[in-house]
Amino acid sequence: DFGSGTTASSRAALVVANVQTNTGAPLPGNDFSTQLLASTTSNGDVRASVQNLVGGALNVNDSSVTASATGNAAVGVISAAGNRAALDASSALTSVQVNTLAPVQSSNMNSDIVATIGTGLTNSPVNVNGSLQQASATGNQGAQTLSLSATDLHVKGTAGSLDTGVHSNYIHLDAFNVGALVTSAQTSVQSSTTALTSAANVLLDASHTTANVTGSALSATGGTQDAIALGGSAANNLTLSATTLSGNAGLVNAQGTDASSPTSANVSASSVQLLAGNSGANVVGSPLTVSGNLQRAIAYGATASNTVNIGANTANVPASGGTASNVSLNLFGHPYVEAQYGLLNDQSTQSSVTAGVNASATPSFGISVGANLDGTSATNDGNAVLAVGYGNQAANGMTLAVNTLVVPTPGYANVASVTNAQKVGDDANVSASSVSGAALVRTTVAGGVTQASVTASGNEVQTLAYGNRANSNTLAVTATSLSSVKTTGSVLTGSLNS
Repeated sequence: DFGSGTTASSRAALVVANVQTNTGAPLPGNDFSTQLLASTTSNGDVRASVQNLVGGALNVNDSSVTASATGNAAVGVISAAGNRAALDASSALTSVQVNTLAPVQSSNMNSDIVATIGTGLTNSPVNVNGSLQQASATGNQGAQTLSLSATDLHVKGTAGSLDTGVHSNYIHLDAFNVGALVTSAQTSVQSSTTALTSAANVLLDASHTTANVTGSALSATGGTQDAIALGGSAANNLTLSATTLSGNAGLVNAQGTDASSPTSANVSASSVQLLAGNSGANVVGSPLTVSGNLQRAIAYGATASNTVNIGANTANVPASGGTASNVSLNLFGHPYVEAQYGLLNDQSTQSSVTAGVNASATPSFGISVGANLDGTSATNDGNAVLAVGYGNQAANGMTLAVNTLVVPTPGYANVASVTNAQKVGDDANVSASSVSGAALVRTTVAGGVTQASVTASGNEVQTLAYGNRANSNTLAVTATSLSSVKTTGSVLTGSLNS
């Protein structure tokens, strides 16, 4: 059981166990204070300026100003690879991560990445490309890999089962008689996850010259201004490779947030601007480009990638019966898997998930020419504003590649199962928004346009909100021969309770 009172145990020949908790401190009167886990970057500026640039170059490329906060982070590995003849051992790779009264916050405030030209610019490129201004916050982050390889691989385990229950303030997870096992549990109780990027600006300013801007390419391209908030993030992998394989394997991932653990990501009052020329200085033969820039806010209540790969010439599978996969689609359901090779993902988000991009009166992507535009181009193309909110997201996949799959007769086996259960609570709103006080993309030329082009094409504004999304639930099986296979077909039974 994993929550405010965390208990965890694993038993196998090979064990790697990780348990991490952040908990608010007790106060008099049966009250608790929060343990704030925060990262803030304020006024993180990158600036370069040249007074008079002739036949040179000014590059402010690949600059970054970031802030990142994580409640718990862990990487776990069990690896037994190489050309060994035999391996006879059970293994368990376990991770438990809990935040209780421990909000995670990341803020990136007032960061500027700027290139400035003073009185003159002739035959000299100026670039502010590939910039990154980011705030990222993750409540729990885990990555686990169990990989075993041998000619004769016996991982023990018979009639294994995987069982989870993600409740309002704790997670219950059981795995019995599983020879090769990966488990991951993440939960947040009264612990919000927040990422904010505000007033992040990229500026190329050549608007103060006393003469024409001539023969100089100016660009602000490929920049990213974003906020990313993940309540829980897990990546789990289990791989078995052998000539002869005996024993079973299972991977189970469980993630949850209670009703007081919202996740939010927001980008506000941020922009990419290119300014050139003024009332006394035209832009002549100097292409201006603002393209491929991205403003985005992405928030996940829970996200996971789970993969199981089984490869063998011969796989010995004991006979079994019963239900291979049982899922109850209500708040208190316990998804259950009983199979020789099982993958179970269980996610529950009970708090709101919010993603927003909020522009100010300044365009998100702008080009401004202060006088005439002669014999050149102003290109404001291919920029994007994106806001995406996910309650739960997962990609689950199993590959079973064997030449001969053997089950003792009489009988049949629950050989492989991929099961995904995702729940969003009744009061957990998932939303994405983009709000602007001005045109998100704007190009202005104060004077005339002579033998020149002005384009604002291929720009995109998109908002997406998903309650639950399974990018993939796949089970790929290849075998030369199958013996003792049940042939009566599949049966689906159950009920859905609102």
